[in-house]
Amino acid sequence: MAYLDSFILVSEQERPFITLRERSITFSKSAIEQLNYSPYVHMYIDPKGRRVAFQEAEQDESAIPFYKEPKEGRSVLVRISDKKKTKLLLDIAKVDGSDKGVRFYGECVPEEKLIGFDLAHPAE
Repeated sequence: MAYLDSFILVSEQERPFITLRERSITFSKSAIEQLNYSPYVHMYIDPKGRRVAFQEAEQDESAIPFYKEPKEGRSVLVRISDKKKTKLLLDIAKVDGSDKGVRFYGECVPEEKLIGFDLAHPAE
């Protein structure tokens, strides 16, 4: 394999992202996979740095219900429909979430079981 020593394997896995809309936060399938299909997550914000992170969690008073096995024939989808949390993230991102919404790509931190999103830089 000497020829491939300086190469990087291209994976079919898409870059994880969230889409912020006026009333919801929608997670891509790859974001759900990176969070290991966790039934609950914790949401952390850094208002000054304009960032948000979602981390796998056990059920507790601050945990947000996350992944639920879809019914047969349905696609994998997670949508958090919480107006307060959505408005908080839209305000931090300084964007309008109406119409199609605004997409933000994430950075996975597997050793901490989380994905962080820079809300200062929406996807183009």
